[in-house]
Amino acid sequence: MIQGLRQPLKQELRQSGALIFIAIAALFFAPSLFAQITIEQITPHRFPAALAPSSGNARIVVNYSGNLDSGTTATLIGNTYNAGEFRLSSDTSKTFTVNVYNGDDVPGVELKSFKFRYNNTTYNAFPTSGLPNPGSGSTVTVGIEVIFDSSINSDEYTPSFNIEVTEDP
Repeated sequence: MIQGLRQPLKQELRQSGALIFIAIAALFFAPSLFAQITIEQITPHRFPAALAPSSGNARIVVNYSGNLDSGTTATLIGNTYNAGEFRLSSDTSKTFTVNVYNGDDVPGVELKSFKFRYNNTTYNAFPTSGLPNPGSGSTVTVGIEVIFDSSINSDEYTPSFNIEVTEDP
């Protein structure tokens, strides 16, 4: 009877030993399992207040430097605006991919022509891969064009856009 108990006990110890080895191996390689790139907003992007067009559409372009661009056709009634500013950081040395796109959350308002300014280079086609790793921290600015049409009411709108950053394999 004791002999019958020892055999399962040996198997359990072997299985436990294997599980302990797996746990130690996982801890040894844990930094690569939890490596990531992060993005944090420093300053939200702001457009100046403008009048809705009586017909057709109007546009406001705030470039990555935070200035109004020549493509602006809207009648502006405000003068507070700036580019969006973000902080990227990574705990690896991998390159990364960025994707920037319209949130499509306000009917009659479209965000487009995104300009992602990073490491003195401006990216305007998304997704874009192979960007240099930001290390412990780099600042990014984003310029955007907003187009709005005559269907919108006089009100304050806050359309959204998305920035996705992922480390390349």
